[in-house]
Amino acid sequence: MADHPDVYADGITITVNPAGITLSFTRSEPATPGVSKTAGVEIAARVRLARPMAEGLRDLLQRALATQPGASEQTITH
Repeated sequence: MADHPDVYADGITITVNPAGITLSFTRSEPATPGVSKTAGVEIAARVRLARPMAEGLRDLLQRALATQPGASEQTITH
């Protein structure tokens, strides 16, 4: 099996169009103490989903977020 990317992101942009959605995960530069410049942002990963997949992801997120806080880790697949 091929390696899969392990990506850290601290922001997300969701773009919706008739064909589906694009999730753009972004990563910002750490703030430098005493420096008043705006931190830069770069795209860490971009994921394009067909509309049926996006709807499935929505349902999975709703199920995952409905679990009790503090519950043990769980994996939900579609």
